[in-house]
Amino acid sequence: TGDNYQKSWVLLKKRYEKRRLIINTHVKELFELPNIYKENHITIRKFIDSTRNHIASLETLKEPVASWDTLIIYLLNSKLDSRTSKDWEEKLNNRPANKTNEMPTLEKYLEFLESRCQTLQMIDKNVKYNRSDKKVVLATTTEQNKTPQWTCAYCKNGHAIYACREFINLSVNNRTEEVKRLNLCLNCLKFGHMAQHCRSIACKKCNRKHHSLLHRDYNTTTVSQVDDQQANTSSTSSTESNTHTHQNNTVSAHCAHKEPVNILLSTAEILIYDKDGQLHICRALLDTGSQSHFITQELHKKLKLGTQHISLPVTGINETSTNITKGTSIKFKSCYNNSSFKLNCLIVPRLTSKLPQYKIDKVNLNLPVNIQLADSKFNIPGSIDVLIGADLFWELLCPNKIKLQKGQPILQETQLGWIISGPVNNPNSNPRLTCHLSVNDNLEIQIERFWKTEELTERERFSPEEIQCEEYFKTTTKRDNEGRYIVSLPKNDSVLLGDSLQTAIRRLQLLEKRLEKNQELKTKYHQFMNEYQAMGHMSEIKNKGEGDNVFYLPHHPVVRDHSVTTKVRVVFDGSAKTTSGSSLNDLLLVGPTIQPDLIHIILRFRTHQYVLTADIAMMYRQINIHDSDKNLQRICWRKDSNDEIKIFTLNTVTYGTSSAPFLATRCLAQLSEDEGENYSLAKQALKNDFYMDDLLTGSSTKEQTLRLRQELMKLLDKGKLPLRKWRSDDSTMLEDLQQGKYESLMVLNKEEPIKTLGLLWNSQDDTIQYSLSLKDPLGLIGPVVTSSKLIMQQLWKLNLSWDEPIPDSLRKLWLEFYNELRHLQDIKLPRNVNPNNAQLTFDIHGFSDASEKAFGAAIYAVSSDKKGNMHSYLICSKSRISPLKTLSIPRLELNGALLLCKLTSIVKKALKEKIRNTYHWTDSTIVLTWIKTPPHLLKTFISNRVAEIQRLSPDIPWYHVPSKQNPADVLSRGTTANNLITNQLWWLGPAYLTSSCDWPNQSLDNVEETLLELKSNPKFTLIATHNEELDTILHRFSSFQKLKRIIAYCRRFIYNTKTKENRNLGPLTVEELKE
Repeated sequence: TGDNYQKSWVLLKKRYEKRRLIINTHVKELFELPNIYKENHITIRKFIDSTRNHIASLETLKEPVASWDTLIIYLLNSKLDSRTSKDWEEKLNNRPANKTNEMPTLEKYLEFLESRCQTLQMIDKNVKYNRSDKKVVLATTTEQNKTPQWTCAYCKNGHAIYACREFINLSVNNRTEEVKRLNLCLNCLKFGHMAQHCRSIACKKCNRKHHSLLHRDYNTTTVSQVDDQQANTSSTSSTESNTHTHQNNTVSAHCAHKEPVNILLSTAEILIYDKDGQLHICRALLDTGSQSHFITQELHKKLKLGTQHISLPVTGINETSTNITKGTSIKFKSCYNNSSFKLNCLIVPRLTSKLPQYKIDKVNLNLPVNIQLADSKFNIPGSIDVLIGADLFWELLCPNKIKLQKGQPILQETQLGWIISGPVNNPNSNPRLTCHLSVNDNLEIQIERFWKTEELTERERFSPEEIQCEEYFKTTTKRDNEGRYIVSLPKNDSVLLGDSLQTAIRRLQLLEKRLEKNQELKTKYHQFMNEYQAMGHMSEIKNKGEGDNVFYLPHHPVVRDHSVTTKVRVVFDGSAKTTSGSSLNDLLLVGPTIQPDLIHIILRFRTHQYVLTADIAMMYRQINIHDSDKNLQRICWRKDSNDEIKIFTLNTVTYGTSSAPFLATRCLAQLSEDEGENYSLAKQALKNDFYMDDLLTGSSTKEQTLRLRQELMKLLDKGKLPLRKWRSDDSTMLEDLQQGKYESLMVLNKEEPIKTLGLLWNSQDDTIQYSLSLKDPLGLIGPVVTSSKLIMQQLWKLNLSWDEPIPDSLRKLWLEFYNELRHLQDIKLPRNVNPNNAQLTFDIHGFSDASEKAFGAAIYAVSSDKKGNMHSYLICSKSRISPLKTLSIPRLELNGALLLCKLTSIVKKALKEKIRNTYHWTDSTIVLTWIKTPPHLLKTFISNRVAEIQRLSPDIPWYHVPSKQNPADVLSRGTTANNLITNQLWWLGPAYLTSSCDWPNQSLDNVEETLLELKSNPKFTLIATHNEELDTILHRFSSFQKLKRIIAYCRRFIYNTKTKENRNLGPLTVEELKE
């Protein structure tokens, strides 16, 4: 009614007519207009439209906008790219003299932006861009008779000498002689200066001061060589055998060249057999530029195939070489026909980025409808699992080929189906260089692990290579007269080293230049090397006789300001490549992990009543290397850059070699076996409480802890492995070490917290603290880490290039998170989670929770002290970000429960007999019901995880906790450091753990069956009837096929009698027989 309308109108005006708020909102939007970093007509158009809209709204609200021109122009101009701002200033300066001092109006400024926007739009439509790296070159035409810009110094024609075909056809030696004869610069091939004064870039192959056309390749010959006389073409090599041997061959891998247009590469879907003969569909790249076949580690692991140990250098773009050590044999079949193939593949972590680089619209390609594509999803970016090289490619081809329109890809029939390859147009794409061999883990993969759903896999105890390394240590390790260990370097005999001397000399010269610029660093570096030589850890050799196993280690400084002992450490580069493409670290076996996991050591450290920390002084350098292996640890060194370079051998286990951690920790384990019989406490600590050279140990009484310290010092002294930098929560246990008979660094008396295996431990008040770092091995600041992971995931979803600005909303979120990190320094929590407990045992309570963002688990220690007071402290936590693929909340809760079980297993393995009872809690009644359900009744995703939960926690009871009392809730959502400090639920757990009140109790009877995702149980009903007419028909014919045809003819007769048009004639069709 009219009355109600008036009332509604009044209410609406009262609710929304807030003039001051509306004005503030428009002004705020003006100030927060996004910055424009690059010229682009689309972004400038949005910029203009937003400005006009807000100004118009403010005028409607009767604000004096006309007097704001100067302020708004300054604000807008500060948000534009530098080139547009510059052109605006030039436009103002070019005005008539009588108007130079006049302030421009906002309308004039917006007209300027409108004009610029139109200009950029016209250029975008009418000019073709050729993009190479980051340079934009306008494609223009020139007159045929225009005078050339270059004159070749060699043939006198109109081109640069580096483009001269006659000059390129000369050998490298002859090119160099001609350049010298013509008095050209050896670096840029131009007149007027010498190479040492040239500012052009150096050789792209070796980075020395000469042109790439004058580069001499000293490397060993590869199977596929690029002819030195043909700069832009590659030669074809002979077909390689499918069988990979252990010879040191080199294989060239394919790299797609960057072209002005995007190139669609040939991909196919294939069915590949696993170890049990089951078929898995995967995606393959067909590559005529590769001499070998490749498979990803992920697919190899999924198929559970065997592994062949090989050593094969692979040469890629710019002659970069990588050594591949594993191969396998695969069998696959075509999805197009029944063809099957066998291949020997090299195993690499990753083949290439997703192909194609962007989604392609198939409608624009006009593909024939009567063909079967080898890859039905060729137009959608996806991972590549297998690379099929030239060895098989040509066998796959069939004679048929279809050419689409000009400028579009070509269809080629193969035994895998029709492959499609060639140019495709996409005006919004920026083509990138794509190399189809990536050996190191890509940063993208490492980040993606934050939210990838876990796989339930078991790690093998020791690999064959690790077993070989262990046996080699046992048979070759000796001790000298002092008790010091002498070890041999475990080697992979299939790896051959090339020359490394020239690389070491070049690196030394670069190091000397660096040290000359920093005299303080130079002094400390020389002090380190002088000490190294004075202690006998390196020795000069006069006879440089080169043998098969000789390697020169480059070296460089690492500055560690936080170190109490050595501020500058010299690190030796065992990964430097030789001319064969292999390095010392490729030759050496890494060996197995001997010591317990870091988290186990820290967990035990938090349960001792009295604790000790220390480390072994120069642990690596206390272990000698066998004389036969010292040539593998040669270095180049001189005290002055004017002196002759001298050759030294390193006589001890060397930091920077891949086998060093195994050899050092294995010697500790061997010492406990050789000498530990009379030191029972120290023997156990040597096996369980060392992480590399750091000791974190303790005991339940002061007397036992003091005895432990004395035994450790005596036991390690027998192996000449002295302990130093002792600290304790009770300083009286170190009094005898502070009386002057030991070195000054034997005991650390500093009051500030010292980092101990990633933790800041303050021994004065026995607390754990944090700095401005998110390194958190126990997950004690897990909710803060969750927040950082969530920001990373949001950045990942945006898929931005490295030079694109992030959205303002995400930028603000990051800045808020960053500014809050300073509050981490205010966190201080007790080290001991079991204080004053006479029984020394305690209960652990684990909590799990999940949200749409993340899921996690946290574990608490609950104990009573000697006075009967109950205590509860957070022991550790773990969180995972929810996967990009959407999962329901109950499924995420189940993942959280599984994560809790795995974390509990780690805690129980570390603390063993100290744990009395274990309890698990979750706020999901659905998960509790799933856990109590036999796995075979549940759907696959749930069944696998429930089975794993039941295996990991068969005797652990599960309880329901209300969401408001669940400490894992904050872990699954994330929070700031400031909020975490005051969150007592997180640090101490729910109050009922330490009180006499009853635990929460929730009935599971009200869970809806539809939410439980049970497997469907199909029911079959058999109805038996008797029909005499049907029996008569069935008995008249001896063949069921004949009966089908007769009935089909009868049905056709009935159909034809009812219609006069479109009658069915001739032989029966398939459709008629199916009816």
